[in-house]
Amino acid sequence: MRRLPPQNTEENFLRLLDLVPPNIQEPLFSVIDQPLREAKCPKTGKDYILSAYNRDADSFSRPELGHMNLSGSMTRQSEADYPFDEPSAHIANIGKMIEDIEIKMRNLLQEVYFGKTKDIVNDLRSVNSLIEAQRQANIQKELVGKLMERKPGS
Repeated sequence: MRRLPPQNTEENFLRLLDLVPPNIQEPLFSVIDQPLREAKCPKTGKDYILSAYNRDADSFSRPELGHMNLSGSMTRQSEADYPFDEPSAHIANIGKMIEDIEIKMRNLLQEVYFGKTKDIVNDLRSVNSLIEAQRQANIQKELVGKLMERKPGS
């Protein structure tokens, strides 16, 4: 599939499914990326994405009453050259590469997921007390009032 034109992925995938026995078809859905498609829910009229997260075998479940379950996946690829004196050193090199890419992926997830969560929580949570916030609002009102009272040129 990697060597076939990407614009024909869906068509080539369906042809591949015709060639393999049914017990091998299910694992293929999880290892071969499919282009995203949309459908319209007949009950709500809302569009939803047909993806691996709402797929059950060869059909898709639609979001009912506006409920959607959003998820994602991340794939990374790495290439490196390491010297090795004996064949067993090759396994150690692979282990090092796996650990390095795992750390990079974990840090990226932490930045995106936890960073965004922190931003949202900080936006929703008031750091100052309500009394302090009210006091600052009153000071601001007073300053705006004083500025408005000033006449140009005075």
